[in-house]
Amino acid sequence: LKESFMVQAMGCNASHDSHYEPGEYTLMVNRGLCSRYLKFMLTGPEDTPELLPFVQDLLDETMGFSPTPKSKRLPRRLIAKKVLRNTNMEIYSKFAASRHKLREQRQDSISPVDVMTQSAACRMQEFRAKQFGGRETSRRLESSINEVYLWHGTSYEALSQIFSDDFVIGRKRRAFPQGYFGQGLYFAESCAKADEYSHEAQHHRDWYAGKQHALQDGAPICGMILCRVVLGKVRVVDHAADLATEWSKSSKGRPGKGDFDSLIGHRKMHRPEFILYSEKLCFPEFAVLYSRDFREGMPPGKCVGMASCGNNEQPYSPKILLDNCSSGIRNACADADIMLTSQDRMKNQS
Repeated sequence: LKESFMVQAMGCNASHDSHYEPGEYTLMVNRGLCSRYLKFMLTGPEDTPELLPFVQDLLDETMGFSPTPKSKRLPRRLIAKKVLRNTNMEIYSKFAASRHKLREQRQDSISPVDVMTQSAACRMQEFRAKQFGGRETSRRLESSINEVYLWHGTSYEALSQIFSDDFVIGRKRRAFPQGYFGQGLYFAESCAKADEYSHEAQHHRDWYAGKQHALQDGAPICGMILCRVVLGKVRVVDHAADLATEWSKSSKGRPGKGDFDSLIGHRKMHRPEFILYSEKLCFPEFAVLYSRDFREGMPPGKCVGMASCGNNEQPYSPKILLDNCSSGIRNACADADIMLTSQDRMKNQS
């Protein structure tokens, strides 16, 4: 391991209960994570079949379709086939150290954010905390700093590279970098939105440590990443034009350097986008391998549209069901045949 592990670890006494998380390499040594990192380097991510039902719940509860009709046929449901856990503790340690830094800097200045993944993710973390001790990656989410799980759609081939090398945001940034809301990491609360950035590929099982192989080599499969993300202090915008002018004049309004840590892009007739401008505030924790189900008999997903921004007393909520959509969104959803009313949900639950 890196020589700086031991140099930085001298004289440091970390306390998990007080949420003290020092520099990334100190954290790896003090928490005994070096052996897990070495295991990852030798065998890759771990197969976690015990989490499969929890991840399936996450997929089902966040199947939020676009309020605008799409030109291509969309799946009615995503079926989780395998969940691989990232045990690259070097990436996790960077994340944990940055989480601690943000917690100390922001303290009580963060307004809560409510996302579609919240309920199912909390159930999963409660299970993990009870089964595995609630330390490190199995610890409960910190709502006080808007720590959430969000989806990131990518190609199947990119999964192992991201687990090994982390996300990489371009280093050569211009005044207003490429990307609708700037050059950053884009996440979604809707797995249906993330799925649009995933591409079907042929499965191969030589890049992870598998407990069981339900998938055969060469089988068609899709992949996305369930990421642990610290949103911190959030800024909500509905278009990017003002950001270009603002960022070119001052760094105060830039994420991480001024008034906010992350951005929620809330464009009209689009599902919310969550943007980070530092990869250190995200831990790519789970690779979810799944198939698409196009059967018409499957329960349809939710229609996700626009929501208003809350204040310190009321949490900002990007998620919105069809009951609260505007008439325009409801009509668009009806045209796309993805309407889900309260009566429909009651029938599905009975």
